[in-house]
Amino acid sequence: MRKARVTLSGDAGAPRDPIYTDNEGRFEFANLAPARYAVAAWKSGWVETTFGARSFWDRSVSIVVTPGAVVEGVQLALDRGAAISGRVIDEDGEPLVNATVDVGRAIMRDGRLRFISAGSTQTDDLGEYRVGGLPAGAFVVGVFGFPPPSARASAGVSGDPMQRPHTVYYPQSLTLAQVTPVSLRTGDDVSSIDVTFIASGPIARVSGRVIDPKNPSARPMVEFVSDGNGMPGAMMGLNMGTQPGGEFSVPLGPGEYTIVGRTDAGGAAMQHVTVGQEDISGIQLVIANSARVSGRVIYEGARPPARPVVEAWAPEPLGMMAIFANNPQEGRPTLVGSDDRFTLTGVFGRRELRVNQLVPGWIVKSITTGGRDVLDVPIDFKDGDNLRDVVITVTDRGAELSGVVLDATGAPATGMSALLFAEDRRQLPRRAHWEKPDLTGHFVLAGLPAGAYLIALAADVDDTRWSTPEYLDAFRAQATRITLGDAEKKSITLQWSDSR
Repeated sequence: MRKARVTLSGDAGAPRDPIYTDNEGRFEFANLAPARYAVAAWKSGWVETTFGARSFWDRSVSIVVTPGAVVEGVQLALDRGAAISGRVIDEDGEPLVNATVDVGRAIMRDGRLRFISAGSTQTDDLGEYRVGGLPAGAFVVGVFGFPPPSARASAGVSGDPMQRPHTVYYPQSLTLAQVTPVSLRTGDDVSSIDVTFIASGPIARVSGRVIDPKNPSARPMVEFVSDGNGMPGAMMGLNMGTQPGGEFSVPLGPGEYTIVGRTDAGGAAMQHVTVGQEDISGIQLVIANSARVSGRVIYEGARPPARPVVEAWAPEPLGMMAIFANNPQEGRPTLVGSDDRFTLTGVFGRRELRVNQLVPGWIVKSITTGGRDVLDVPIDFKDGDNLRDVVITVTDRGAELSGVVLDATGAPATGMSALLFAEDRRQLPRRAHWEKPDLTGHFVLAGLPAGAYLIALAADVDDTRWSTPEYLDAFRAQATRITLGDAEKKSITLQWSDSR
């Protein structure tokens, strides 16, 4: 393949500029530093491929370059990209112009069905769209936009503030759970995938009460945050005051919502609801004071050139953002000060302390509070909790696990995947790693926190679920247990059998 763009990325050093193949598809990178490299290739109209990957979603196989080595005969096979095209029309058959069309996959994550985009575009003046360069697989087509005024009026939903804009999935489904996937083979050009942008359907009334035990006469605010029926671009929120006694009632279209009650004093409460066609009543949100987290960062090794950021990460980011929308200082990540100290305010609910913007090569060794390590472990913050003794230790000397995979004859084995994951399920998915052995059967996993791990081999890995506790549970019985200490380097030999 001529004029294909080839990229080379190493596990160390500056990235190389991409190069293009000659008329016979050949390429060459010269003067390479010793390292492990990933090779990828792409051309317009084709699907990007990485060396050693069985599919677009698979992990690549590294190529090891040693001093003075010449690595020849590297081959990458590009598949023709598939495409989906069609029209978006309203219920009267009129084109919907400038609507957002997203093509992606519907996958289960954190117990919910979620939309993962693979490509997006806008409809033109005829309501037409086309998304190309897709790999083979089953894809969902979603449209997000405003229905025409005539459709809104005929649907009788003009009084509903959460109905416009909204999402409709091919051919005319309002929920991700009821979509009709479009199956694509390599090089397919599937047309006439037309979406009828229907009105947002039956409206349910959601009602309840926000209760502030410390100030019963208060009238808290309440916010309804929609997940956009699975499409990230369609997420939106509605903020409103409550009636005397904290009562609220609002019409909502079908979908998943986070309902947040909050007060000017910084208290908050949150609940997730699934709205269908039936009214929902009796919701009670009991206001609790937010928590405060403070502490310091300890550096093991030479101090990095940039200060990290500490946050109290929440699995419901939309809801947590809504709680403190009126105060940008509350509930936000904070930059560690020049005195190595930090303070987080507005912490609420189930959170996980995390450190971001670390300099490459640095990892979090531990996060301790009250004598226990809470690294990668969620904390349930209660009413007015105040953690003052948090110590975050970061280091540039992480643990390392290297290994070799051999077949039944003792020769290096390639093609399978190695899954390394924490023995403690609470530390998943953060401590899960998916690696494929290189051409010599070796693999290296560096920058690991100390702890107990399990490692197992797999012929095929489900890329949509591979890091979840439920998926990894299936590998526990066959896995090898290994414990890594601080800055420890261990090696392991694993046996691969094609019968697995």
